[in-house]
Amino acid sequence: MNTNEVILSEYTEKQVAFREFKNRLGVLLDETVRAGKLDVFDITTRLKSRRSLERKITESLDNLYPALHEVPDLVGFRIITFFQNEVDRVIDRLAQDFQVVKESWPHREIERNPEALGYPTGWAVIQLPAERLKLVEYERFVGFQAEIQVCSLMQHTWGRIEQHLGYPQDRFPVEMLREFTQLSYLFELSDGELNRVRKFLSPYNFDPKERETPKGITPPAPPLSSASQGTQASQPAPSTPSNRPTPDQKKSRAKKPPSPKPETITEPADDPIGVEEAKALDRVVLSGNEAAIDLESLELFILQNDMVRQIDRIIAAYYDTRLMYRQKSMERLLAAINDLGTIHTLADLEELLFKKRKLIPKVAKEILGDHNSREYGFVLKGVSLFLLAYIAVATTRDINIIGDFLENHSFDEKLVDRSNVRMLLMLDVG
Repeated sequence: MNTNEVILSEYTEKQVAFREFKNRLGVLLDETVRAGKLDVFDITTRLKSRRSLERKITESLDNLYPALHEVPDLVGFRIITFFQNEVDRVIDRLAQDFQVVKESWPHREIERNPEALGYPTGWAVIQLPAERLKLVEYERFVGFQAEIQVCSLMQHTWGRIEQHLGYPQDRFPVEMLREFTQLSYLFELSDGELNRVRKFLSPYNFDPKERETPKGITPPAPPLSSASQGTQASQPAPSTPSNRPTPDQKKSRAKKPPSPKPETITEPADDPIGVEEAKALDRVVLSGNEAAIDLESLELFILQNDMVRQIDRIIAAYYDTRLMYRQKSMERLLAAINDLGTIHTLADLEELLFKKRKLIPKVAKEILGDHNSREYGFVLKGVSLFLLAYIAVATTRDINIIGDFLENHSFDEKLVDRSNVRMLLMLDVG
């Protein structure tokens, strides 16, 4: 028999073993995705058929595959991420959990060389690590390899379109090549824009510097030295016609409401739920919006107010999860706010949120549980206001009022219901 016949014969004998290898590796890849908390859309797999293998080794040049173990993609997987910027996290995790034999990641070359063309999918050929191959259930897979492709959902879609048309970009008819290439650029551009949107919405990518001084917050002035403080105290600025306030200015200043005083909160040093981040809101400028609270104004407040967005991000990051918007939940929140009877305008809501801004992360931990013992697929956008409503009713210290409120406005019946009256009574809500 010639070399190709030997390869095909051996593959026929081992095809059952390769199928079992594929199944075992699929389970391990699923565990890798879960352990790495990777944002993956899907994992697809296939086992090369005998006919496909025959075509591959027959069409190869220079006797590229002299033996079966030299064929790297008898077993193949494709890991499809939602976003392009998640691809590198998957690649790094594969290198951590498996032995990488060889790899090719074109997107990294494009990052190094912006003039490089194309929108290709990267891949790695992997083997099981030596430690795992020592186990009885895996020892028969010594020398088995698999090709793992990693791509974004947009890349996967483009690849399927190329496959359906029957013409990959490097062999496309020249008459339409320019238009076809432009289409691939649109997919690549969409990937980049989705990355930007995700970064804006994701609590994980929130820059710590932004946490210290988020948008809409005035950073505190640098402290004065004792010498400069003394100089300013002993030498007040002279009153001149140019800096003396006019009667209108005096009238305006008299009407200006006093700024809310920052609250004091004592929190254990090992509590990681973002009290320090919430302190960055101490100097937030309140909008003073006197608009009445309805569903539309409440939705805009949740999506646009800097305090709400910041505290929501703190809570989502603590539970290592994402934020999600739900219309039905906004309707429940509106009903609860109206039932409180003390919040009538957005200014009322914003002022109470400011006063309780440092308590909300602490109450989140009390109600939602410790992040080491509880997992959430998501938390609601506006979760800070849901918790604020609980805080507001808890301040009444009236068991009947709290009980009725929970009975009528349990945002999550599995989480908080009438049986939690005692918990709210015991909350240190200030």
